[in-house]
Amino acid sequence: MSVRVKSMLKFNRIHSLEAEKSLSELTGINLGMQTPMDADGSIDYARWEELIDLYIDAGVHGLVLGAGTGQHPYLTQQECNRLYELGAGRINGRCKLICQTSALVLDELLERSQHAQGLGPDALMILPPYLRRPRRRRRVVCVLRGHRCRARVPLT
Repeated sequence: MSVRVKSMLKFNRIHSLEAEKSLSELTGINLGMQTPMDADGSIDYARWEELIDLYIDAGVHGLVLGAGTGQHPYLTQQECNRLYELGAGRINGRCKLICQTSALVLDELLERSQHAQGLGPDALMILPPYLRRPRRRRRVVCVLRGHRCRARVPLT
């Protein structure tokens, strides 16, 4: 086994232990946020911030921004990034911040993840590509493992 392969395996093992420890801190109720819309179909950002306060006051332990319940497949990358920004500012450490950065295209997933990481989330949630079933489960795992090596926060 080459030195490079050995060091990659060591990195992945250490990273997995760190991620496992961090993920164990995501306990309690972690709510997937919905995205409120105006009558014209645009995002109601003021209501979004009100909902964040409402859920935190109700006692949730974490909020998942850009979740599937928030219609993320139908939002542009810029809209998702704006939700992450506003949400991170509004949450401001009052509960765990989890950003779902899933996308159909790997480049967009990486861009969303990089943007979200800059906001200091407790974790990123990344789902396998949807609407297209990979031929083999291993390909999904390889894509996510490759992303995990670039992530500085746990992946859920």
